Amino acid sequence: MAQRVLIFALSAVYCARAAFVAPAPLAYGPAPVAVVPGAQPYSFGYDTRDEFGTRQTRSEVSNAAGAKIGSYGYTDPHGIYRQVNYIADGAGFRASISTNEPGTSASATGSALYNAPTTYVAPRPVAPIAPLAVAPAPLALAPAPLAAAPAPYLAPHQVHYHG
Repeated sequence: MAQRVLIFALSAVYCARAAFVAPAPLAYGPAPVAVVPGAQPYSFGYDTRDEFGTRQTRSEVSNAAGAKIGSYGYTDPHGIYRQVNYIADGAGFRASISTNEPGTSASATGSALYNAPTTYVAPRPVAPIAPLAVAPAPLALAPAPLAAAPAPYLAPHQVHYHG
């Protein structure tokens, strides 16, 4: 038996050495560089209106230098709108926002210019409420009586221990 094990082990080592093939050496060098074309001019746009009267618009134009000029906007069924006109180029992103949304006014926030009419109307003051002449009757709240807890149901095969 020991001879069989020795023969098997030696044949396994021989087969493993014969089947081993060294990998080909790796070729080292600079990684290939993908050639990325420059900016391509494009233009797109849409103007949609849904069944409720909400309108959404968008348009943008780009040139070969990568500069973009565009706008997008929203108008709800009640006529409240916001229109954003923008330029994005080497000088950064600049926007001009026109709106009639309640609570907005003309201002310059960050690099965005808000063109909004000052149409905010403050709510009228409310007259103070006079104190009650008669005190309200006290509420009669009493806890509901507790019902007796039902006895636990024990199946015939359950054993109930007290201890």
